[in-house]
Amino acid sequence: MSRMFSVILPTYNRSNYLIQSLDSILAQTYENFEVIVVNDGPDDDTRHVLKPYLDHLRVLEKPNEKKSSAVNLGLVNTRRAITSGSLMMTTLPIWTRSRDTMKFSCSILR
Repeated sequence: MSRMFSVILPTYNRSNYLIQSLDSILAQTYENFEVIVVNDGPDDDTRHVLKPYLDHLRVLEKPNEKKSSAVNLGLVNTRRAITSGSLMMTTLPIWTRSRDTMKFSCSILR
């Protein structure tokens, strides 16, 4: 079985980037992952942008307290154990056109 991991996507008033980011994440060929979007006190249309994706991710909402608190909230709500050998990337590059970005990242952990 392939290793399961979590993608934590903190967002604060970045609805204009969310569609591209989520489409990139969900287009990956690697299948054993979860997506957690932490909506960090939005003042824009983030909730509206997330609606079509709700079957594929979990959304957590919180008052804005900066990125680190959003990442921490995502970490404590993952469905997998965080271990000392876990790989953590703070951003997932949108510019990556490869559908195997996550597959490659997981192969590093092996």
